[in-house]
Amino acid sequence: MKVVTPFEVADCNTELLRAGVPCRVHLTDACGAQSLWLEAEKERLDEAHAVIVEFFEKKGAKPRFDETGAYFTLQ
Repeated sequence: MKVVTPFEVADCNTELLRAGVPCRVHLTDACGAQSLWLEAEKERLDEAHAVIVEFFEKKGAKPRFDETGAYFTLQ
Protein backbone atom coordinates (compact mmCIF):
# COMPACT_ATOMS: atom_id res chain seq x y z
CA MET A 1 0.00 0.00 0.00
CA LYS A 2 1.30 3.45 -0.91
CA VAL A 3 1.48 6.01 1.88
CA VAL A 4 0.03 9.42 1.04
CA THR A 5 0.75 12.66 2.88
CA PRO A 6 -1.81 15.29 3.87
CA PHE A 7 -0.02 17.63 1.44
CA GLU A 8 -0.68 15.24 -1.44
CA VAL A 9 -4.35 15.08 -0.46
CA ALA A 10 -4.47 18.89 -0.49
CA ASP A 11 -2.82 18.92 -3.94
CA CYS A 12 -5.37 16.38 -5.19
CA ASN A 13 -8.19 18.58 -3.91
CA THR A 14 -6.64 21.50 -5.81
CA GLU A 15 -6.63 19.40 -9.00
CA LEU A 16 -10.30 18.55 -8.48
CA LEU A 17 -11.11 22.26 -8.19
CA ARG A 18 -9.09 23.05 -11.33
CA ALA A 19 -11.01 20.35 -13.19
CA GLY A 20 -14.32 21.85 -12.06
CA VAL A 21 -15.30 18.79 -10.05
CA PRO A 22 -17.07 19.75 -6.79
CA CYS A 23 -15.49 17.07 -4.62
CA ARG A 24 -13.05 16.80 -1.73
CA VAL A 25 -10.76 13.94 -0.78
CA HIS A 26 -10.32 13.22 2.93
CA LEU A 27 -7.61 11.09 4.54
CA THR A 28 -8.10 8.68 7.44
CA ASP A 29 -4.86 7.40 8.96
CA ALA A 30 -5.00 4.98 11.88
CA CYS A 31 -2.75 2.20 13.16
CA GLY A 32 -0.51 2.24 10.12
CA ALA A 33 -3.29 1.87 7.55
CA GLN A 34 -4.65 4.69 5.44
CA SER A 35 -7.91 5.06 3.61
CA LEU A 36 -9.35 7.96 1.70
CA TRP A 37 -12.93 8.99 1.13
CA LEU A 38 -14.75 11.38 -1.16
CA GLU A 39 -17.15 14.11 -0.21
CA ALA A 40 -19.10 14.38 -3.46
CA GLU A 41 -22.50 14.00 -5.03
CA LYS A 42 -23.05 10.46 -6.28
CA GLU A 43 -23.65 11.77 -9.81
CA ARG A 44 -20.15 13.32 -9.89
CA LEU A 45 -18.16 10.32 -8.65
CA ASP A 46 -17.08 9.21 -12.15
CA GLU A 47 -15.63 12.66 -12.86
CA ALA A 48 -13.89 12.68 -9.49
CA HIS A 49 -12.46 9.19 -10.07
CA ALA A 50 -10.92 10.25 -13.39
CA VAL A 51 -9.12 13.22 -11.79
CA ILE A 52 -8.02 11.20 -8.76
CA VAL A 53 -6.68 8.31 -10.84
CA GLU A 54 -4.71 10.67 -13.08
CA PHE A 55 -3.32 12.59 -10.10
CA PHE A 56 -2.14 9.57 -8.10
CA GLU A 57 -0.88 7.55 -11.08
CA LYS A 58 1.54 10.41 -11.79
CA LYS A 59 2.86 9.78 -8.26
CA GLY A 60 3.24 6.03 -8.84
CA ALA A 61 0.10 4.93 -6.98
CA LYS A 62 -3.05 3.23 -8.19
CA PRO A 63 -6.35 4.12 -6.49
CA ARG A 64 -8.60 1.15 -5.66
CA PHE A 65 -12.20 2.27 -5.11
CA ASP A 66 -14.72 0.26 -3.11
CA GLU A 67 -18.12 -0.79 -4.45
CA THR A 68 -19.74 2.51 -3.42
CA GLY A 69 -17.08 4.55 -5.21
CA ALA A 70 -16.78 6.86 -2.23
CA TYR A 71 -13.87 5.15 -0.44
CA PHE A 72 -10.47 4.15 -1.77
CA THR A 73 -6.96 3.04 -0.92
CA LEU A 74 -3.73 3.47 -2.84
CA GLN A 75 -1.74 0.50 -4.13
